[in-house]
Amino acid sequence: MFCVFCGNNVAEGLAACPQCKAPMPARKPLKPVSSAAPTLQAESHPRPPTPAPAHPPAGEVMIGQLLAGRYRIIEKIGAGAMGAVYKAEDATTRRLVAIKLLAPDRMNNPEYVARFQREARMATRIAHPNAVSTFDSGATQDGFIYIAMEYLEGEPLTKVIKGHAPLPLDRVLRITWQAAAALHAGHELNVVHRDIKPDNIVICRQPDGSEQIKVLDFGVAKPTVLEPQFQELTQAGYVIGTPQYLSPEQVKSEPTSARSDLYSLAIVVYEMLTGGLPFAGKSPQKQMFNRLLEEPMPLHVVNPMLSLPPEVEMVLMKALSRNPDERYASTIEFAQALGRATQSGFEQTRGAATVVAGGAATMPAAPFPPQHPRMASPAESAPPVKDSSRKIVIGLIALIVVLAVILATVLIYLALK
Repeated sequence: MFCVFCGNNVAEGLAACPQCKAPMPARKPLKPVSSAAPTLQAESHPRPPTPAPAHPPAGEVMIGQLLAGRYRIIEKIGAGAMGAVYKAEDATTRRLVAIKLLAPDRMNNPEYVARFQREARMATRIAHPNAVSTFDSGATQDGFIYIAMEYLEGEPLTKVIKGHAPLPLDRVLRITWQAAAALHAGHELNVVHRDIKPDNIVICRQPDGSEQIKVLDFGVAKPTVLEPQFQELTQAGYVIGTPQYLSPEQVKSEPTSARSDLYSLAIVVYEMLTGGLPFAGKSPQKQMFNRLLEEPMPLHVVNPMLSLPPEVEMVLMKALSRNPDERYASTIEFAQALGRATQSGFEQTRGAATVVAGGAATMPAAPFPPQHPRMASPAESAPPVKDSSRKIVIGLIALIVVLAVILATVLIYLALK
């Protein structure tokens, strides 16, 4: 078959000419006559093909739709491996909600559908003021599988760290305690989050100006005691989570526990305090594997301008132990230890500004212990004298002694003379 516009030889069955992109007719045309013989030919300039109608992005298809006869989709606000998240209005209560939809290409995969259903069941079970509330889930007549959650108006911790780290000790403690409490609520139900990171911690401002922390995305959470219908969902050797925040046992694809979440939370705390991460590496993957071989970097290595109580660093290093058995027993115990470490009144210095750490915040559910840690004596809390200063002082003393000896010798000589 030949193109009537450019004369190119086109393979049988093609809808358009690969050279000029002109549409091919349904019937086979005659081969164009040589230009030497006068004949009537088609136009010398090819006509541009008719453009295909533009289709809106997949996320825009849902805008304005009424999902499950109840949720009016307003806008798309996020996306992940399992699907997309939309801002919507509950037509019944008129409140804003967040709707998570399983991606269309996942709906025909029984494993993804089961994972999505498991997420809905676990999230609904975790009822805690610092965990995002999930109050509805199901499937529509159109085949959409959804989860309805509380809609948050807040700022992700990632943005806060990027713009303000290192954060003051008292603020770090408040954030840590609330995140630890939400995780502990899941752990008491035998649910391990497995993807704790700043992106999954949102800071919401309350009417009284206080900060309320919300832990998001239990989508990769795993029950430590698997229900029979979910026994086959966890594959051996499959690493789930974000490389920079994975625990060593996650990196090695070993069984996870509450102490895995504790490890990841400790990395988040480290980042809030220093503005950096405890393991070096040019890539997240390199950082991930370095935690199997190296110890966490001291805080002053990551941020030389930072001054923190040594007790805070001791608490973090224990929480970042490579062996899970050497860490704290729970996220609550970790938050309590961190609170005690910051009650010494030590100052956190950032450049020219100094922020004095306040007392530990208490929570009604599990307050910090009332007793205060032993206060360090002035000799213990004073910073050590630098070696260079000591050498200068010793040198001056030695010089004075030498001069005194010389002067005494001269005086004795003059007296004898």
